[in-house]
Amino acid sequence: MRSTRCLVVVAMLAGLLAATVTGFAQAQMNRSTHEHQNRNLFATDQDPPLDRVHAVAALEPIGGIEGWGRVMVADQVMSDEEIRRAVVVRVVGLEPDTEYAAVIDGLTIGALTTDAFGDGRLHLGWPEDRFPPVPDELPPAEALELAQIVDAGLGVVLEGAFVIDWSGGAGPADTVYMERIRLDAVLGFGERGIAKVVRTDGDEQIFETRACGLEPGAVYQISVDGFLAGAVTADAVGHASLELTTADGSLPADLQPIEELRLVEWVDAAASVVLTGTFTGTNMAGNGNGGGQGGGNGDPGGNGDPGGNGDPGGNGDPGGNGDPGGNGDPGGNGDPGGSGGGNGGGNGGGGAP
Repeated sequence: MRSTRCLVVVAMLAGLLAATVTGFAQAQMNRSTHEHQNRNLFATDQDPPLDRVHAVAALEPIGGIEGWGRVMVADQVMSDEEIRRAVVVRVVGLEPDTEYAAVIDGLTIGALTTDAFGDGRLHLGWPEDRFPPVPDELPPAEALELAQIVDAGLGVVLEGAFVIDWSGGAGPADTVYMERIRLDAVLGFGERGIAKVVRTDGDEQIFETRACGLEPGAVYQISVDGFLAGAVTADAVGHASLELTTADGSLPADLQPIEELRLVEWVDAAASVVLTGTFTGTNMAGNGNGGGQGGGNGDPGGNGDPGGNGDPGGNGDPGGNGDPGGNGDPGGNGDPGGSGGGNGGGNGGGGAP
């Protein structure tokens, strides 16, 4: 009887060990596959692309919200002139089991639902046989400015400005001067924005500014160095933008040359400055608009893979917390009447006696 019991216990332990090892190996394989897919988002057996541009935004929490995230937009021009696009959005630590909208430059590109940990993921575009398409209205990666995660009440919970990684190294061939700055909130009501100036090798000059967290439907005047550049109306989600260029004559002479522009202000109907920022005259065209920071990390999801929150195989290896087999062999004290045998069996059942 004792020999049979030992054999049964050994068999049970062997089965548990095999299941644990198999589960751990499967988890590692799944994670390895996931990372491999991230690193090879556009991997194909075709010729390498003619051009590749990645726009990456690190999402920061707004107000008292917790969580963070990352958005990557990748454009590839293939050798046959086919353009492949992909968008990957990852959020971490938001409200569990909650639906959020992913918004890029005022365009809602899709929705994601967080899991029990508050993590979520949205993938659009390539490979198109596996994921929904990228909206046609989304501008090219090099033109993107702002990424946001919006809750059901249209409140912005995460936000981040894009930095551009040019595969060619120095940005688009026609850009000879570019500077982008962040606009800071003055009143502290959650407004955020950016401003950018560009000069091309064809001598076109461009001034752009956009903001979020504004009062929907409200009108704002945009002042540059004390000159009224224009007026904009915030949309239903509190976004607004203004673009002026010499190409269509909308950039006034007072805002030229763009390299000499400095103070940018958004002013509300009460004549209060709500956003402000200052250009420094620094040419960012030669460093890829910050691409040195964002470009190397172009692997979507490299920061904060939601799958890392609790590998079920690693918590509580059965049998690893103490082999009870040596703590009470009932054989020596075995009361043939069953009293000792029953107690000993219960204490020694987890391991080999």
